Amino acid sequence: MFRRWLRWRLARNPVGWLEQRRVGGRLVIWGWMAVTVLIYIGCGLDGSFYGDGFMKVQTVLTWLLMGSMAITAAGSFRRERENGMLELLLVSPLGEWALIAGRLRALWSQFLPVTVLFFAVSVFQTMLFGSDESRELRAFLPYLGLAYVTLPVIGLYFSLARQQFIAALFWTLIFGGMLPFALGASGASTEIINSLFRAASYSDDDEGGGFFLTLLLQAGIAVVFALVLRHHLARRKFALQ
Repeated sequence: MFRRWLRWRLARNPVGWLEQRRVGGRLVIWGWMAVTVLIYIGCGLDGSFYGDGFMKVQTVLTWLLMGSMAITAAGSFRRERENGMLELLLVSPLGEWALIAGRLRALWSQFLPVTVLFFAVSVFQTMLFGSDESRELRAFLPYLGLAYVTLPVIGLYFSLARQQFIAALFWTLIFGGMLPFALGASGASTEIINSLFRAASYSDDDEGGGFFLTLLLQAGIAVVFALVLRHHLARRKFALQ
């Protein structure tokens, strides 16, 4: 049954299998789950899960999770580019969109279990206790969900466009998180900063529109990078060692 399951995964998504066949790729999935479950168990045993201090733990996990997604995506296509596998994939029957979609599905599936667990615990804690801090974190959850979708797209582009991994990671973080904050309305930036760093509050009139604009910018940037990535793959244009 195990061999049959592996053959099914390889036949269904060969590009994604290249991402998850390594030990490091599998450790990302189960390592994050193990760490998150242990943290939640520890918070439950010492009673902090039932207080406002638990939101600080959730905030730290949020940033670590987003950083881990950016690191994984920024180094994704880099391996195939260095060992020559990318050229073989580009001359295979798979098209450019199939290559991008297959790798994105693999990246999303790596972080899907821990993301679902994080959202479930956040929503449960917010509905059960409804503290001020939990409501502030709930305002950030839509952006985290969008970052889960868009960060791998942006990271894949820079994994091909930049020769060095540090440069690819830097630009992934810039365009995947910092730029939408800078270009978004002041209400959106203030809301997110207030949710994460307990900054001063602002008028409720600016909350909805500003936050929606930031989400729209984040999604628009990801779409642009996906189109440019497909164009570069079709033209065989990527950074060489």
